[in-house]
Amino acid sequence: MNYVRFFLGLLCAVPALVLGHAGCHKAPGEHAAPHGGLLEHNEHILVELVDTQNPMEIYVLDGNLNPIPAAKAKVKATLELPPRSRATGEVRLEDRGSFHAAYVTTKGRVHRYTLVVEVTDADGDVSTVNFQVEP
Repeated sequence: MNYVRFFLGLLCAVPALVLGHAGCHKAPGEHAAPHGGLLEHNEHILVELVDTQNPMEIYVLDGNLNPIPAAKAKVKATLELPPRSRATGEVRLEDRGSFHAAYVTTKGRVHRYTLVVEVTDADGDVSTVNFQVEP
């Protein structure tokens, strides 16, 4: 009888030990975006898109979720529109110190588009992240 209780207790303790290791890394899904936007990443950078209508704010972040000044990270943004929409669009960026303001203009009916953000850091490494935006 004591063996049954022992193994039942051991069986219940294992999930608690596994869940105790959650949140040990700095993945974007584990932490809230510092400015309340969408957080995307690749192996080099974190990029946050804050959708404040027009302009949207693009923050380039380091591993500790601190903004990298816009002067140290060159940002280029383009739109990918659905092929059947026959719409056109463009993105104009402005440097605002700690972030880039993205002015998006579209012609035609656009339900959803992909904002492709390409960041070149001080070392010359180019990183690309994609955001799905529904205006």
